[in-house]
Amino acid sequence: MFRVGSGGYDIALTLFNPQGRLQQLEYAHRVIDRGLPIIGVTYKEGIVIGAAKVESKLIDKRKFHKVFAIDEHIAVAFVGMSSDARVLIDNLRTQCQMYRLTYDKPPSPYEISNELAQLLHIYTMYAGIRPFGVVLLIGGVYGNEKQLIYLTPDGSSKVFKAWGAGMGGAEIRDLLEKEYNENMTLLEAYDLIKRGIERSLDKKISPDSLEFAIIPVKTKKVEIIYGNELINRLEKRD
Repeated sequence: MFRVGSGGYDIALTLFNPQGRLQQLEYAHRVIDRGLPIIGVTYKEGIVIGAAKVESKLIDKRKFHKVFAIDEHIAVAFVGMSSDARVLIDNLRTQCQMYRLTYDKPPSPYEISNELAQLLHIYTMYAGIRPFGVVLLIGGVYGNEKQLIYLTPDGSSKVFKAWGAGMGGAEIRDLLEKEYNENMTLLEAYDLIKRGIERSLDKKISPDSLEFAIIPVKTKKVEIIYGNELINRLEKRD
């Protein structure tokens, strides 16, 4: 008769270990914890999501993205396996298009996040498949409401005012707990995200290694912008 040994609780996705955990999901989180960090912040006038990109002279940074627009008013950033993220981002874009065709209005970030959460959860329930090795931060403006949703490989969905994930995620969240303010300006939000990423990586990084999605409440339009372009714009505004 087959007998599971003390180290054999990862032979199937649906097999709980004695502590009540699914080890395949824990392995997915290990992939995520090694990824370059992402941080989302709701500020006084909107939402900004920032991500660190690979710093290498061999990479064309303009062709490598971690932040994407999935509808005119919704953006997403990921940490983890880029191939898994591509599949989920395409799914989100399709959901947004179908929602507009069906209801003739834009979807809320929260609604499409819940739909995707169901798909993620399905991939924790059956043998022969594995969970997606990625987490997503989905941000958008719906009406005058700022929504920032965090999705994990087990299909859980949580709404935050500010959150960070990836390498050094605990350090990022500790910084956000201490310094986040709902009434901060975009410049203050940018500075908080940059410092959070630098803390997680334990080094200074150049603004052009950061990518941002900005969704102001006023326009409800996503703009993808690099850190050096954003800081130049903010300095000119001041």
